[in-house]
Amino acid sequence: MDYSLILTNDIGNTVKPDDVFIRRLYNYYNKGGFRNIMTENVITLVINYFILFFINFLTNCIEYSKLNDLSSDTNHNFGEFINISNIFPSSPYFILCFVAYTLYLFCLTINVINTIRSAWKIKNIYENQLNIPENTIEFISWNKVMDRIILTYPDPNLNPYTITSKIMREDNLKISFYRYQEFTKTRMTEFLERNFTYCFISPLFNKQSQITEETIDNYKEKVKRHLILVGVLNLFALPFAIYIVLVYSLINYGEQIYHNPELIIERQWTIKALWRLRYYNELEHQYLRRRNNIGNILKCVLDAKKKKATVSIIIRFINFVLGSFFILLIGLSFINDNILTDCIVAFNRNVLWFIGVIGAIILLLRKVINDTTPLHQEKEDKLFVALEEYVRTINPKWFQPDMRTKCIKLFSSLYQYKIVFILLEIINLVISPYYVWLWYKEIKKINLNDLIEYHQTLGYVSKKSILTNFNTISKEQHTYASLEEFKNNNEDWHSASLWYQQAQTSLADATNSGFKWSNTSSELNQTLATTVVFGDPRPS
Repeated sequence: MDYSLILTNDIGNTVKPDDVFIRRLYNYYNKGGFRNIMTENVITLVINYFILFFINFLTNCIEYSKLNDLSSDTNHNFGEFINISNIFPSSPYFILCFVAYTLYLFCLTINVINTIRSAWKIKNIYENQLNIPENTIEFISWNKVMDRIILTYPDPNLNPYTITSKIMREDNLKISFYRYQEFTKTRMTEFLERNFTYCFISPLFNKQSQITEETIDNYKEKVKRHLILVGVLNLFALPFAIYIVLVYSLINYGEQIYHNPELIIERQWTIKALWRLRYYNELEHQYLRRRNNIGNILKCVLDAKKKKATVSIIIRFINFVLGSFFILLIGLSFINDNILTDCIVAFNRNVLWFIGVIGAIILLLRKVINDTTPLHQEKEDKLFVALEEYVRTINPKWFQPDMRTKCIKLFSSLYQYKIVFILLEIINLVISPYYVWLWYKEIKKINLNDLIEYHQTLGYVSKKSILTNFNTISKEQHTYASLEEFKNNNEDWHSASLWYQQAQTSLADATNSGFKWSNTSSELNQTLATTVVFGDPRPS
């Protein structure tokens, strides 16, 4: 959902395309058309309404005291312990939280309605002006859509670079902030990321999604106001928010993990890694494709490295023992199915409970020891060559055999188990007021001159996202890699290749002036005296 356009169905300037309009066109394409957008938004809205109902039901309707005193002597109907008339909260605090969440749902409902209306307008523009039917959206490339946009709207400043920069104006700034060394970024979760975006990114933009002199001048004061507001809201809503996160996690992950315990050891990118890995002017669908390729390689590498012969033998033994008890309990249940619920095994738990737990553990351990084929040197070399190609902002020195152990350790910290994120989300929620206070203290460290710059065609944009500033490109590894990726994503646009050639010339000039790179062909490196990981200087 596009929260920057909340509570409005404005689709921007359809005569001379502005940021809002271009972003609407891209979001429509990226989501796969009107039907997908409508379905996604309606389902999101229904889920939020259900969470409100479910939380009230758990809190107010179930009579837990009666459940605690439940006797096994007689059969009971579950309805005996539910009083649906108590669906609304009675305590003052929960009443306030209920009202606040209801107001949020009201705004969310309006936003969904407006998003669907806007999507319908964009659908008509795609079909009537760009001549792209709804049923072809999923089969046409974005480059072809850009060609239609450039042909349809007679704006001489429209080209693949300006279109991409308009779409990525906010995201480019996020990339810059996450790579900014003067500012503390903790182990971000979705909750903290939303707070960070609201406090530090949103104040730079006006209602037209533009950075202006006014927003720049008022930036730090507006950030302070946002931080104070977020801090107060986080403190007030903390108990209720923790409750919501716990209930949501239970609903979202409980059933999945119960039936597929291996999901616990699935990996996903940290929030900081997602933004630091992303190149400037790399659109979402392009980044998703590259990120998936990186993830597939890392899965092979990390899974192979973590599997030791001794560990596999021990796990197989544990699985054998647990499997024996599992088969025993299943076999006994065939003799008399009452054993499942009426026979206590241990810890006051019946056979059915132990079958479920043992089965889940067996599935999880089986996932751990699957595909234990060792990673031979030749295959490892190929994987690291491919990984180096997809992640050009890491010094290639880290991909060499003598540094791969450190490289694997680095990626392990960036690509972590899903269960870690579930726990971290709750922890960060509890200590979020501390991070807000820490950010408030560090506002003075932010120098916008390091982050934004005026572009004669685009206006104010992220400084390091300007792919025609060859002085910046010759110094910034990530900007150079971004230009190379942009060239690869826009092979039919001659200017991108021309810029890349000019960037290589600038690099050659920088090298002749004494600035040395360990490889000046396709990857940009720091000097051999320094190892650079995502732009952070670290000793070799």
